[in-house]
Amino acid sequence: MKVMTFESISKYRTQLMGVAMLSVFLFHSIGGDWMPKCIHHIASHGAIGVDIFLFLSAMGLSYSLTQNPDIVSFYKRRVWRIMPTYWFIMTGVYLFVYVLTAAHIMPEAYYRIPRSIYEFVQTYTTLGYWIKDGLFYLWYIPAILLLYLLFPFIFKLFTSCKWMYILTLLPAAVITFCSLALEWYHGCLLYRIGIFLWGTIFTIEFIFKGCRVKRGVVYGIGFLSLLFYIVRIEMGFDVFCRLVEEALFFITLPCILVCITWLCRNNVFSVATKFVGRISLEFYLIHEFVMRFMETISNFILTMSPMVQKLMALIVSLALAYLVHEVMSVLMDKFSGKKKKSA
Repeated sequence: MKVMTFESISKYRTQLMGVAMLSVFLFHSIGGDWMPKCIHHIASHGAIGVDIFLFLSAMGLSYSLTQNPDIVSFYKRRVWRIMPTYWFIMTGVYLFVYVLTAAHIMPEAYYRIPRSIYEFVQTYTTLGYWIKDGLFYLWYIPAILLLYLLFPFIFKLFTSCKWMYILTLLPAAVITFCSLALEWYHGCLLYRIGIFLWGTIFTIEFIFKGCRVKRGVVYGIGFLSLLFYIVRIEMGFDVFCRLVEEALFFITLPCILVCITWLCRNNVFSVATKFVGRISLEFYLIHEFVMRFMETISNFILTMSPMVQKLMALIVSLALAYLVHEVMSVLMDKFSGKKKKSA
């Protein structure tokens, strides 16, 4: 029987990020009675796209740190990739909301924006995420910054001691056996620490070491797992505790991703998902606000059906994300050029 490695996940990593981002968009689109019931059930679990994104991010970070183990350089690259784009989009959103509320198009309480220097500091540093009732723009950025901060130490720990792999299931054990009174946005991070750690372990053990597995086993587990999850969602089964659920998901996710890479052999699918994957950060930062804006337009200016709202939100979000990506790429290139010349 033919054997294979999991290199296809690395090869199509950008496309898989695009699939993950579209899954998150679908999850955020479930409001309104416009989806067929079967699709609605699946879309309601679309937040799994964030798990996939973190798994793939851990893979990318592992490659990056292996190629250049300098921690200071690692941090600079991560901050340089995220924060300028985050500040740019966040500022644009806040200015836009301020104009809309001043023009009485959007209600004052519809979208919270900074009203003091203290709140501006919270949002622009992301510290508001860690402060009780603090102000921040989207939970994902402060959460991923924390994981980036810890990653070099996590990677060193995992490469030096395999016993530390047990840490991967620690968050799931805490969720299962401890009663925690968490804010929803802190729960979003806790629920996904495990998959981030697993992405690091998987890269070390199955990618870097070139672990070979029977092709039929990989595709069989991937297809049957995907089928199992779909049937389970449609039937409404929820029988496993978080600890068992996490372990099962860890085992099956790489195989599912390999199965999805089969779709990437279709040129149209590959090009489309690669496009979304390249602008996934910008798309994530923009799309939820665009959805809210489309709701505002529908409520105050031009009535639109929920389906039209979501379709317009998708088109506008992709267009704005691409525009921001290109603008920030040019600005960052120019700034980097100036820094090199001055150096």
